[in-house]
Amino acid sequence: MILHKLLWAPLLVLSLPSPAWAHGSTIDYAIVGDGAGHVRVAALWAEDGHLVDEPVVLFITAQHSGPHPQRIGPRRIKALADRPGIYETNEALSPGRWEILAESIEPAPGHGEAVLQVGTSTGYPKDFPPRAETTHHRRWLALGGLGLAAIVLISLPLIRRSRRTSTDVHNETSTPLD
Repeated sequence: MILHKLLWAPLLVLSLPSPAWAHGSTIDYAIVGDGAGHVRVAALWAEDGHLVDEPVVLFITAQHSGPHPQRIGPRRIKALADRPGIYETNEALSPGRWEILAESIEPAPGHGEAVLQVGTSTGYPKDFPPRAETTHHRRWLALGGLGLAAIVLISLPLIRRSRRTSTDVHNETSTPLD
């Protein structure tokens, strides 16, 4: 009976929801521009690529590398109200080539870099923010399926044996009605 209960333990563990710390301990920043000087940043958990849905204290620094070098920041930028994990600058950068650095300490250390060309408005890329890879979830589903199959295969002989034993006991205790 104890063995039977131990066989179900892996399935129960796999069925529990992932805790928040399962995302990891560092943040990556994907940085894009709209071509007109506005910068948008996606905060992504480095380990699984999911958007960080809790507030991030995010700072960006911008370095212009044209004939008149200019440095802006570090400046804190805020999340968009309707899109958790997405941050955007209020001010536009002047035309030219800009090196952008995004960094954070809370809720986890994070880093991201990009080079943006400002001059012609192109809008933000359609595929932004990047989507998390689904292989992480598929791996857990596959592992759960294998665990369930193993439990069923191991449990079937035990159930059959239990039924035979109870049938044998029932047959031995019953008397024919002659």
